[in-house]
Amino acid sequence: MRQKSHHLQYLEALHFRNGLTLEEEKEYQKLLQGCQGEVDFDKLCQFFSISKEQMLDDITLSLFKNVTQIDKIIISGNVLYLIDVKNYQGNYRYERQRWTLNGNILSNNIFEQLRRAVRIVQQILNQSGIQLSVKGVLVFMNPNSKIDIIDSVDEIVLDVSQIPQWLMSLQPQFIKTTSWQSALKKYQIPNYRTSLITSPKLFSKLIRGVRCINCGSFVTKKQYRFSLECPCGQREAKEIAILRTVCEYSVIRHDKLLKKKDVCQFVGKEYNSHYIREILKKYFRLAKDSKFYENKGVCIDYLFKDNPEYISSFKERIYWKQ
Repeated sequence: MRQKSHHLQYLEALHFRNGLTLEEEKEYQKLLQGCQGEVDFDKLCQFFSISKEQMLDDITLSLFKNVTQIDKIIISGNVLYLIDVKNYQGNYRYERQRWTLNGNILSNNIFEQLRRAVRIVQQILNQSGIQLSVKGVLVFMNPNSKIDIIDSVDEIVLDVSQIPQWLMSLQPQFIKTTSWQSALKKYQIPNYRTSLITSPKLFSKLIRGVRCINCGSFVTKKQYRFSLECPCGQREAKEIAILRTVCEYSVIRHDKLLKKKDVCQFVGKEYNSHYIREILKKYFRLAKDSKFYENKGVCIDYLFKDNPEYISSFKERIYWKQ
């Protein structure tokens, strides 16, 4: 399961509750578009039967304090392909060792992150005695992009129309050789958390309450014993709706422990505080030497990343006797 970056989770939680500035909203939309490009590329890999044994997704590596994040790694034969997925729009051209977009020179080199990743991964493999070569692949997923590479480059550069043919050319791994995965995971570190912190002033301005997963409104939901119903007609299991809201709070206040009083105020006074306390007790551990709960700082989907079916298992409760 591909996971949104923590920074994107944070901006998204604020976006839903009208907590972003105009510039932050632009950044949120850009990151969301990039994430969608990665998800779309995952679907293509699945369609062309790239097996789990052939891949690693969204991994952050640290070697001698050199850190790199890689969207996807695929093995084919004796080559590890490091894939950097972009969902950019416009006319991109690489000539005279510089990138231009619609004729304007870009200040950054789109290749640099990928080249750095190739150097780090190749060094890890060499140190581990694994005889594989490493090659960078720059993938442009947006159909509204045009890519012209004039200079000779070491990387493979693909636009969206070229991706299927390249994926079909990859050799399937009939022998499950995962030593390269084990070697890389020894250098894996947790993905970055956002450095942004919600100030008390900003937090006080946010919309409180349970957000409808259908219409996005925060209007008071009709409560049944096991479910909540929005005026738009959307029903959701009560336990999941409340937990999802607690998780949104935990992302927004990722630097704080979870205090029952603060969480209850965020969820809304119309929801029973004892019920919310039971949710906290069930899904979050008490912090050491504290009466408050540990904050995992992730949205609800990633709370159950090792058990993705858990949330869907509550759907039947919507129809239980009220």
